[in-house]
Amino acid sequence: LPVPLSHIKYDTYTKPPLGPPGVDQNLTIFIGIMTVDEKIEIRDLLRKLYTHQNDVLARYLGVKKSPISIRFISGLPRDEYKDKLEEESKIYGDIVILNITENMDKGKTFEYFKWFAKNRKDNYMAKLDDDAFFHLIHFYRDLQDIPRERVYYGDTVFDKYMAGGGYTLSRDLVIDIVGLDWASSNVKGPEDWLV
Repeated sequence: LPVPLSHIKYDTYTKPPLGPPGVDQNLTIFIGIMTVDEKIEIRDLLRKLYTHQNDVLARYLGVKKSPISIRFISGLPRDEYKDKLEEESKIYGDIVILNITENMDKGKTFEYFKWFAKNRKDNYMAKLDDDAFFHLIHFYRDLQDIPRERVYYGDTVFDKYMAGGGYTLSRDLVIDIVGLDWASSNVKGPEDWLV
């Protein structure tokens, strides 16, 4: 059964025993959640959860606005979902529609990286599937304490690579990836492994 957000207790995270960490005003994080046109209900649920989590993170840090931005990343919608996705995007302003045919393992991740490199200035970029979830306070605290250059952060699969459940790259790595001829000519295949 779904649990209403009002029943979820976050109070233990709003006042940590040692007080919140020092806030680095320059640290920003962008989370792109991979989605497809028909997953309207999942986006609605994640939107509510992350809006609440971002509010809690801002209170925890003692700032007005959370340093984490979250957007849903989609390829071009199919005809039957085009109007719905465009309307949802206008209402919430949190959907990035890449100019590619929706796909898995045919370059969507690389196109997301290119979009990020061109449109965002955040210190870190995360890729997350819509069936996974980051706890934003823990995520922020982890990233605050690590270097901001040459970072590839997440949990490995088979001790080899990070997968769609969620991983994070520093801005410089994303820029390096989109600038590599090898990367741009090898975007098809298991995308998380290729990253």
